[in-house]
Amino acid sequence: MEEFQTLSCIDRTFADRVLYHTGREKDENLRELLISVMAAAREGHLCIGESALSPNGRAGFNTLKASSDVFASFLHIEAGRIYLEKNWSMEQSIVEDLRRLTGEKKAMAYLSNSHLNIEQNYAVETALSHRLTLLTGGPGTGKTYTAAAIVKAWISQGNKGVFLAAPTGRAADHLSKQIEAICGQQYPYGTLHRILGIGSMPAWPKEQETIDANLLLIDECSMIDAPMFATLLKAISNECTTVLMGDPNQLSPVGIGSVFTDLINSTRYSLAKAHLTRSVRTENKEILDLAQTVLRREVASHTLISWPTAERELFSLLKQFMEPWTCSYAACPPRVEELFVLLPKFRLLNSLRQGPHGMEAINQWFFNEIQKNTPEGFWWWAPLMITRNDEGTGLNNGELGVYLEKKGDRSSGAAYFRGRAEPIPEISLPAWEYAFCSSVHKSQGSEYDEVFVMFPKGSERFGREMVYTAITRAKKKVYLLADSKVIETMLSKSFKKQSGIDFVG
Repeated sequence: MEEFQTLSCIDRTFADRVLYHTGREKDENLRELLISVMAAAREGHLCIGESALSPNGRAGFNTLKASSDVFASFLHIEAGRIYLEKNWSMEQSIVEDLRRLTGEKKAMAYLSNSHLNIEQNYAVETALSHRLTLLTGGPGTGKTYTAAAIVKAWISQGNKGVFLAAPTGRAADHLSKQIEAICGQQYPYGTLHRILGIGSMPAWPKEQETIDANLLLIDECSMIDAPMFATLLKAISNECTTVLMGDPNQLSPVGIGSVFTDLINSTRYSLAKAHLTRSVRTENKEILDLAQTVLRREVASHTLISWPTAERELFSLLKQFMEPWTCSYAACPPRVEELFVLLPKFRLLNSLRQGPHGMEAINQWFFNEIQKNTPEGFWWWAPLMITRNDEGTGLNNGELGVYLEKKGDRSSGAAYFRGRAEPIPEISLPAWEYAFCSSVHKSQGSEYDEVFVMFPKGSERFGREMVYTAITRAKKKVYLLADSKVIETMLSKSFKKQSGIDFVG
């Protein structure tokens, strides 16, 4: 495990309180161990292994093992790994439900589909003969096309109850539209938050109402954190056939754990797996090849644009790439349909959210430029992104829209979203932000024709998963703006979150 990026006062406060409650205030080795455990949890690890501890931490671990009952309400020790007690309980919940849901079932008759390659046919057959299947593959390998083939085979034998889901509204909507285009029928779909009936933050694993589905396909599973995974698995019935889809090389979830990747990498747990490796797209072969070079810790120099030395050069460069896409001014509002056509053509991404060159600063710069260059009484527009699920409007976190406003008339401001006949006034919108530039994390589950990615200084703390995820958002062309040393540092490391799921048998 990589060294912790930073130690926080939260880590020290946790250690001090545990030592106070257990009467061990003077044990510095235990204090160092507890600080490491809390730091690991804060960085998204479900546990920390003894081998990752400092010598003092290992001494504290020996003390902990000798009197583990004293710390039982705070910590759990298992096979050389130390957990916060709540993380251990959550991991056990995931493991128990996996045991309940795995295994073969009565196989459905399936004749090989001539429109699918060998890997895809194997994936369909596997999904129809197991209660839970992990379907993985990189961009362009046909995961969604294979998912549609699973749906077709399911329906062709008189089965019903298909339901589609994903962690974000954008990913769920994309999956639904792709399946509908291939199958010629729309099936019920939604975000995990919505189908599980939970708010913007998942409830700690508890009994849930069973999801009303006989065939459940969930996309972008690499984005699902451990609490959500635990909550989801509890809601799947024993009779449901479930397919979990995703790309394990993408970024880990923002929250704690990386359960999907753990399950893919597990060699001791009996899981049905189907991995797609053959590219079925010809138009983005360059993107796929570039993604593979990143996994090999290399990067093609022709895609890399050196970070400008002067501030004005940076923004001049951004304006050059963005000007055809962002703004057109007129005395009457532009046609919203035409603006929606522009949204998937180009996307500016950023590895950082904050800082002088982070996403928020870039969005503010574009907003200022628009305000400066738009005449009074003229209309301006901007892409926007919803940042929180909202039951009242039905908008989901990550959903993209178009914002229109007449300069000088704030009351004219309104947002438009695909599939909605009427705009939503600015005053009635849930939490949102301008989306000239989006974070790489928020871009997961989306694709754009061309992608321009910024890796400012400070991005070195991320691993190659960040670069891979950013590159694979592009379908035709990608540009990387970074100092070469920043990219080299990112490619040199990977941040796999630690858990015991890999070792469960």
